[in-house]
Order: sequence, then structure tokens, then C-alpha cells
Amino acid sequence: MATSKIALACDWYYPKVGGIEVQMRGLARQLVERGHEVHIITGWPGPATVDDVPVHRLTMPLWRRFGYLASDLVLGDLRRLFETEQFDLVHGHSIYSPLALGAMRMARQLGIPSVLTNHSLLVGWEVSLFGALDTAWSFGRDPEVIMAVSGAVKTATELALGRDDVRVVPNGIDPSTWAAAVRTAPARPRVTTVMRLTKRKRPMDLVNAVPRILAALHGVARPLFTIVGDGPEREPVARAIAHLGLHNDVELLGCLAPSEVRAVLANSTLFVLPTAKEAFSIAALEARCAGLPVVAMNHGGVGDVITHGVHGLLVNDEPELVRGIARLLSDAPLYESMSRAATLDLERYSWPRVVDSTLEAYRAAAERQRSRATVSYATPSVWATH
Repeated sequence: MATSKIALACDWYYPKVGGIEVQMRGLARQLVERGHEVHIITGWPGPATVDDVPVHRLTMPLWRRFGYLASDLVLGDLRRLFETEQFDLVHGHSIYSPLALGAMRMARQLGIPSVLTNHSLLVGWEVSLFGALDTAWSFGRDPEVIMAVSGAVKTATELALGRDDVRVVPNGIDPSTWAAAVRTAPARPRVTTVMRLTKRKRPMDLVNAVPRILAALHGVARPLFTIVGDGPEREPVARAIAHLGLHNDVELLGCLAPSEVRAVLANSTLFVLPTAKEAFSIAALEARCAGLPVVAMNHGGVGDVITHGVHGLLVNDEPELVRGIARLLSDAPLYESMSRAATLDLERYSWPRVVDSTLEAYRAAAERQRSRATVSYATPSVWATH
């Protein structure tokens, strides 16, 4: 494939670390390995290069609470940057990112093919809100191609934007990196979760469920519950652990490096995800790579990663969460079956497969942009023969 110049745009990027930032960084690396020239466009402060990839950090007013742009003045900066760099394609990340949406609008005005990935699950009022915003500004028509990280995200995105052509391209991962070369049996069964400690992730639900889980276990060693991650809910969670007298049953390990997370998973028995609104769940996928059955809430995109009764259990509410965890800790044959299945069929999430699908979306975007034939400035010849 011919070399192309691709811009990845989002309000947030490294050194901020979250699911979107990790996926953008991984995608940039993979595209460079395929021979493409990649640039990052963001408003988040930080170094001018990351992994030898240039990062254009726009100076712009930010909404302090959310860290994204609060003015359309950035469109002028985007225009100058696009005209200077002559990108062949622009890939925006997150429907919640004004910078990504602004990049889609500017790309369309300049005749540059564009792709938008929605990393977020829209529910209830959010679908209505984005539908109303799209009615007012038609931003859903700017990108030639829209991708979603899961089937649930695809459905909600199509409903909000009135499109029926959203493509599902899952988040990427290197399964071999997360595979546990040696699984060590913990002294106590270890139930682990990895998450940002925010209200939306619902760590408090897990802590409050621990006494009921312990009460539901009979003839089974008392498990240790391990919470990996940090965030604004850490102190409330710590207070709840103390209030419930669970200091010997729940541990807060804070934010760990990926290598440390892998070590924790290799020394765990079970993975649990109490989050009710999950677009995909990289954490659950990493747990599968390590051979851990997963108990997760049956909402959002986690069903794309966990098949109920195969890789773990999908539950609908907190009482089912309690029963599911107790069941897998008590039923050894079921546990072993799910542990073996967890490590199978992971190739679809591997970076090579994800990048193949992404490049296919890029080619489709270029073809659709050519058919618009509104501005000749940036019709990318590098895609023309593919």
C-alpha cells in the first residue's frame, strides 16, 4: 500500500491516559509500522513527539472540568495546519471531542477524506442530545465513514445521527502481551477489577456487594477482592471499606503500570466488571487474555467481548452480580471450562486485524470523498488504486 499522511485528532492525548488515548497511541504506532506518516492533533498539553510521532498541540481555551475546547476559534488553527501539512486523511476520535468534530468539519470543507470513531456508549438522554445537536449542526454528515468500537455503540450512534452505515471496528490489543505465561494460584481466591475510580465505573457497587458475596459462599476459601486503579472515588471507596470492616478482604492497589497489572491478573482467579455503561471494556479483554473468566454487567458493549456462559457471566443487576461471582468461585468445573475458553478466539481483537479494518475504512472514506467532488484540493491519490 502506498504511503499516506494521516492525522489522528482528539481533545485528549498522552500524557493523559485513558481508553481513547491508549487506543490512539496504539493505532499511531501500528500505522507507522505499516509505512504511513502519522500526526496527532490535540489540545492536551505535553511533548511535541510521542513514540517519534509528531504531536500538534493546539493552544485553545478549554472547559476546565472536561478538558476539551470551548471555542470555535480553533477552526482557524485547524485550517492552517491542514493546509500546511496536506494530510491525505483525518481520523477523529470520540463523538464527545469538539476538536475531533471540528477536524471532521474542516476536513470536509477542504475536501480531505475523514473518519470518526465513536468510543462512547450513548444511552437515553445522550442519544436525544446528540440527535438534537446533529439536527442543528449536521456534524454527523461531515465524516465519510463513522466507526464504533462495539455493536451497542454502533446502534446508539446510528440512532443519534440518523445513519445506517456505521462500521464496527473493535479496540485493538496485543493478546500475547497480556497472556499469562505462568498462572500462579493465589493464597486466597482473588477477584480482581481494573478501572478508573469514578462514579460512572461504579467501584462502590462492588465494595458494597462484598459482604453479600462472602455470605453466599459455603465451603470455599474466603476470597480477596483487588481493585486496581485511581480516581476521584478512591477516598470514598476507602472509607466504605473501613466502614464495612473489609480491610482484610478488599485491597486498593492504586494506578499500576501495565506490567504490574499483568502480574496482578496472572495471580488472580476471577475478573469482575461492575460498570453498567461500558462501550467495549479493554480491561475485560485483557483479563480474558490472562485466562480469567469475567463477571460483568450485561449492558453496553461488553457483550462483544464476553459471551455469556462461555467466557464468563453477564448479569443484569447487583443481586445477579453477587450470585455470579459466588457461582464461579464455587463451581470448579464451570470455572475451568470458562478459563480455558477465555483465551480462545482473541485474534479478532489483535492490532493487525484492527488496523486492516481501519485501513479498509480509510479507503472507503477516500472513495466517498471523491464521489462528493466538491473540492479538488486534497483528493488523496495515495488511496486511489485501493
